[in-house]
Amino acid sequence: GLFTKPMIRTRMSQSPLSKTFHDPKYKNREIEIMRELDHPNIVEYKNFFVVEGDTQEETYDNIVMEYLPEDLQKVINYYKKQKQ
Repeated sequence: GLFTKPMIRTRMSQSPLSKTFHDPKYKNREIEIMRELDHPNIVEYKNFFVVEGDTQEETYDNIVMEYLPEDLQKVINYYKKQKQ
């Protein structure tokens, strides 16, 4: 899927979106799996919504996730530097 920087903002928080192509022939297993996961090392699933365009090719599933201020690559680089 495509991760987008735009956030869903509420009064209390903000959440990033993961945008994936919606294909009605297939169930979106990513959403089903994320709903089931509950682990401190996995980004938390919050919600999802579908944005429909004018054609089938313009329809996307949008997954709303927990906001983390750092991305994984920055965290890995930080800990690599700590080992030196």
